[in-house]
Amino acid sequence: MWIAYYAALPLIPLSVAEVAIYTTPLFIAVLAAFGAGEHLSRQAWLGILCGFLGVVVVLRPGGDTFTPATLLPVLAALFYALAMLVTRHHCQREHPLLLTLGLNLAFLAAGTLFSVLVAINSSASLAERAPFLFAGWQPLDASALLIVGAYALLLIIVNTGVARAYQIAPSALIGTFDYAYLIFASLWGYLLFSEVPDAMTWLGMGMILIAGVMVLRQRRS
Repeated sequence: MWIAYYAALPLIPLSVAEVAIYTTPLFIAVLAAFGAGEHLSRQAWLGILCGFLGVVVVLRPGGDTFTPATLLPVLAALFYALAMLVTRHHCQREHPLLLTLGLNLAFLAAGTLFSVLVAINSSASLAERAPFLFAGWQPLDASALLIVGAYALLLIIVNTGVARAYQIAPSALIGTFDYAYLIFASLWGYLLFSEVPDAMTWLGMGMILIAGVMVLRQRRS
């Protein structure tokens, strides 16, 4: 999930990436209905349809602004949805901190293995085509290490909280609250990168927010 999402960020605006990855709650609802037997009403299915249409509006496949990189956050969303369903239905009795520890140890093992493979099979052409995945080692100064450390701490807090949330509540309900990310990502994209979403992006984002409300309301009923 993270490889797909991070690989897209240098290639597409943050606002587009954030909307694309927030097909996650829609994937969660669909997978929960078909794979876990969670009932969804007609209103929820209409909300899911509205959300997917909102993503289509943002990504505009076939348009001049569309690139294959915009599909990477959608792929990340699918992987994330699968992970949350596994947490909900197979890890309810595990302590959230233990789940977070296991997740980060898996990151460490996979990252170490991949780094060794890249070092052994380093290629300048691969590094030029996909620097995010295949670039050589970059030295880190004190400020970069501080940012990495702060990011790691934030991820531990987020992963622990999300794991606990999916243990104690229906997947579709928790997934719907994830839509708050759209608001914060738009804010940080504007403040940090001066990115202003265009009208179609705002329209698609609004459709996805409406979809989330529709799914949430059916979970309350």
